[in-house]
Amino acid sequence: MPAKKNEKEETAEAKQQVPQEKQDTEAGQIRQAKYRNIGTYSAEIESEFAFRNLSQAEEEDRTYRFLKKCKHDGEILVGTVIGIADDPKKMMVGVKLSYEPTQSISHYGMVEVTIPESVFFEPGMKFSKNYDEKSERSRYMIRKAAIMQYMGARIHFCVIGLSREKGIDPNDPEQYVTGVLGDRRLAMEKMRDKYFFHLNRKTSEEPIVIRPGDLVEAFVVGVTYQMVTVVSLGVETRIYLHDLTRENIDSCYQLVRAGDILPECRVLDIKIKDNEVHLRLTNNKSEAPKMILSMKRGYYYRGRVVWYNRNKDLYTVYLDNGVTAFVYRKNVIGYIDLSINDIVSVCVTSIYENKVGGNAVRL
Repeated sequence: MPAKKNEKEETAEAKQQVPQEKQDTEAGQIRQAKYRNIGTYSAEIESEFAFRNLSQAEEEDRTYRFLKKCKHDGEILVGTVIGIADDPKKMMVGVKLSYEPTQSISHYGMVEVTIPESVFFEPGMKFSKNYDEKSERSRYMIRKAAIMQYMGARIHFCVIGLSREKGIDPNDPEQYVTGVLGDRRLAMEKMRDKYFFHLNRKTSEEPIVIRPGDLVEAFVVGVTYQMVTVVSLGVETRIYLHDLTRENIDSCYQLVRAGDILPECRVLDIKIKDNEVHLRLTNNKSEAPKMILSMKRGYYYRGRVVWYNRNKDLYTVYLDNGVTAFVYRKNVIGYIDLSINDIVSVCVTSIYENKVGGNAVRL
């Protein structure tokens, strides 16, 4: 009579029967899920009748108790920037967020969160050149303009202050207003510790280690013509137009806006120094298309210039076959300067794992 298999043996045998490709896919999904930004979002309306049976007082009380627990536990929440708190006399600015733990048709559970600029901007934030040499009012106006860029963005925060006072509506004497004071800097520190420093871990599980090549989630918090500012894993960084999309567009505004989420950005580089983390991300997949397998040295391929690296004197060209080409400025025929979106022909001189190098001539 055969011996009965134990649970571990049955699990191992079952895993062996699963195709390797599927095992790898599942492992990648699990790994990718760990690299999502943490935080509790405002609830989504599940149906037209969501929470309809809750009275205004019940829903407001439910919200207050939830936020009180979040303050006690140090929970990370995610709200949406809806305005700025501006005090011209004191030359101070802050951010107003909306947050709603449980949405209803009347939105009685929505609260307004105030984040002072002192705990909104990251330490070492560089607002402009010669910022420290400018007048106090000029610095105030620069910070105010910087905060305006976050309008509509989703922002992580921790509750550090909570109040509950009676409303001023004479027709509703039982109405209460919940006031929330938030701290974005604290929430960002907690996320960086979770993914990079691992100093305040409360579990015996293996810490999460971020490596180049990993796919991470990025929140768009600001947009300009040539770049977007994103937050990923507690780090605020920039993604330039050529790393945002391979499409032939002139402006980042054509593709994204503050409040959007880029679900699968690839980590290109990580630098950690003196408690600071610097991330370089791309929204383009780094795997080379299959067309690179048929490319030959000496062949010519049409493409579009998408970036120029001044430090390396190097152009990035997206070829029409989907492959990325790099061309040094000295290798441009005629020694002319190329511009973004110039159409060129690239003669391939070297082929790497996921890119090619060569000479270029403007068409």
